[in-house]
Amino acid sequence: MSGDEQQNVRVMVRVRPFNSRELALQAAGAEGEEGLRSVVEMDGNKVTILDPDHAWQERDAFEFDECFWSIPESQNQLTMKPFATQEDVFMKTGHPAVENAMAGYHNTIFAYGGTATGKTYTMF
Repeated sequence: MSGDEQQNVRVMVRVRPFNSRELALQAAGAEGEEGLRSVVEMDGNKVTILDPDHAWQERDAFEFDECFWSIPESQNQLTMKPFATQEDVFMKTGHPAVENAMAGYHNTIFAYGGTATGKTYTMF
């Protein structure tokens, strides 16, 4: 690699909204008085994983290049991050990749996560 080329890896995370199964459990009262709550909190580029079995105390924390909060306000969540739309995600991830590809650089967007966690939706 010549001196004017650079290698970049950016790591981003997106929190998906609750799925229909989770919302049905909440409607049935399975989540108790406090209702359905995400085990993830975001503040800037920091993601905190909470432990619901230990009074919602911090279990782990991670920092990313970009964090996207996609749980809508209608699902009653509090976070320091604004709601991230599909367009927001595209402008931070897809658009730079397309620009770099048009400039002749190789690109890869790798979407990782469990089944039904929103990878295809995010890539769309």
